[in-house]
Amino acid sequence: MTTLLHALHDQDLDFLEGVESFWGLKAPSRDPNAKAEALSNLLAKPERIQEQLALLPPQALTALQQLKALGGKTPWTAWIRDFGPLRPMGPGKRKREKPGIFPFSSTELLWYRALIGRAFLKEEDELKEFVFLPEEIAGQIPGPIQQQNLGLQLSPLQVQKMDFVFMGSKVLDDLCTLLSSLRRPDKADALALADPSAEHWCLLETMATALGLIKGSLPTEIARNFLELPRAEALRWLVQNWLVAIEFDELKTYPGWRLEGTWRHDPRGPRQRLLKALSDFSGAWFSVEGFVREVRTGLPDFLRKGADYDTWMIVSRESKALLLGPESWDLLEAEFLRYFITVICFQLGLLALDNEAAPQSFKLSAHFGYLTGFTEAEAPSFPDEMAPILLNPAGKMEMQALTPRLARYQVSRFAEILCNGPERYSYQITPQSLKVASKQGLKTTHLVKLLRQYGQSQPSPAFLNILKRWEENGCETWMDRPLVLHLPSSEVLQALKASSASAALGSALGPTAIVVKPGSEWRVQAALARLGFLTDFDTKHDEH
Repeated sequence: MTTLLHALHDQDLDFLEGVESFWGLKAPSRDPNAKAEALSNLLAKPERIQEQLALLPPQALTALQQLKALGGKTPWTAWIRDFGPLRPMGPGKRKREKPGIFPFSSTELLWYRALIGRAFLKEEDELKEFVFLPEEIAGQIPGPIQQQNLGLQLSPLQVQKMDFVFMGSKVLDDLCTLLSSLRRPDKADALALADPSAEHWCLLETMATALGLIKGSLPTEIARNFLELPRAEALRWLVQNWLVAIEFDELKTYPGWRLEGTWRHDPRGPRQRLLKALSDFSGAWFSVEGFVREVRTGLPDFLRKGADYDTWMIVSRESKALLLGPESWDLLEAEFLRYFITVICFQLGLLALDNEAAPQSFKLSAHFGYLTGFTEAEAPSFPDEMAPILLNPAGKMEMQALTPRLARYQVSRFAEILCNGPERYSYQITPQSLKVASKQGLKTTHLVKLLRQYGQSQPSPAFLNILKRWEENGCETWMDRPLVLHLPSSEVLQALKASSASAALGSALGPTAIVVKPGSEWRVQAALARLGFLTDFDTKHDEH
């Protein structure tokens, strides 16, 4: 099906006459189909082919040799990326432009001499456009025809030791942080405290929404079930649902461009094609740029194909230019590949990178097969989430990464954030945080239940008394600026002066107010907690 006749078939009379001119031949017919058949017989003579090959410039001859080495065919978009475009021209424009004599590219030079053809061929149950080398021409080019290997080939890096960064299941902790922040009035600050990258949280929130963990900016019941899953199962659930998610589109999350217009595409195809290609590269380190080059040659249309190159309206935020045509591959597909590997797959724990800030190499995670289901693999062995909540009498709670995620999600809603990961999570219960929780329908009895379930020990009587007094009386003590402590009675002031915090106190401002020395507020707070009072440090006292 890839003969000279197929290269000439369906061409107009002007094109065929141009081929005759270049070859110095004349086929006796004015009917295009009859002329194509007669001309193909004339061109098939080995000596004539050799004459034409001898006239080709080195670059054009190299192009034919490479095409033969690929089995005589390669995707059309891959070909024109390497050897230039074929400008669309009718007979009139061809007469004016004379593209065969003044070719814009090696593609045009070979095309107008019928040394290459173009056809839709079936591959993997799908019609795809290919450039092909007519069999008669291929037989006269030195070297055997090699069967094209449809799989990607990439040599591993020869390294003795490689330092690396692996996210593992950190994405699970970050999703817990994200979900818990959604109900907080200080959401942006809480997330920035955990990771200053706004792009990171935007990506996770977009993914969580697409997977049903978030709806209307709030966590769903699916989110609660997700937080309860063991870490290995939760990570697999995340990857498996991302694999088939049509609402999550990596094209839209890439910060370097924006999508315009009404065109649509299914993001699942490119995602799954790339993961299947990556699954062949296990057990060693590979170059990110090497993978990009290999995809450019062996799987160029993984994202766009055919008319997509001219109908997808994607604008570069940097240059403001539309990324159109196969010639934009290096600006779109290549960037997409780097983003897919070094951000998406990395965040999901599918691979490790040599350097998170400027990655050059990657290595598939040992869990890749288990998480994607593309290869057989055992489930990863993650430590159990059994670390307890540590609570001091002043209402400060300490948690670790291996504290149950559901516990951290629920308890954090009652407290101000002091430290937000990744290894340590620290929270402080304050009158303001309890007020915010109360507005969301949470009661201190819920907090006590959580602390009894997940705490290292039962809440102390002093802490339970703090919560009881707050429920009954609201905030009874607070500090103004400069640090002035307000107390409910003179008896409490005398008790505080007699405590270990006496050195932190300044001048009395009355029977129920006293100055607190700068930097000593936490000592005073701890002393008040032992006396049964929770202290507010806001500059303006909030009534309960």
